[in-house]
Amino acid sequence: MQGTHKPSVDPIIDAAKAVYSELGYDLIITSAADGTHSEGSLHYTETGRFDGGQALDLRCAQWHGYPKEDRLEIERRLRQRLPAEYDVVGQSLGHTSHIHIERDLS
Repeated sequence: MQGTHKPSVDPIIDAAKAVYSELGYDLIITSAADGTHSEGSLHYTETGRFDGGQALDLRCAQWHGYPKEDRLEIERRLRQRLPAEYDVVGQSLGHTSHIHIERDLS
């Protein structure tokens, strides 16, 4: 994975590895603290919101071979496995190109 991340994303990685494996997919992290994201994104190291570098994007797009049912199931299982301070944003919330997960203490 390129970019830097905080230990607080380790639970994301652990949960995602398990969920993707259970459903027969390889986990591919498409973005950590790299890339272009919205202003104030928790991807960035310095955001003015807590301590950045606390978000990951996971591959899960239909054009990469993930049927809608599987994308929704991945989201559901991630929400079950992660503590409440982790937000899972994906297909069910209109985020279709990837699943975004962040540790947001607000």
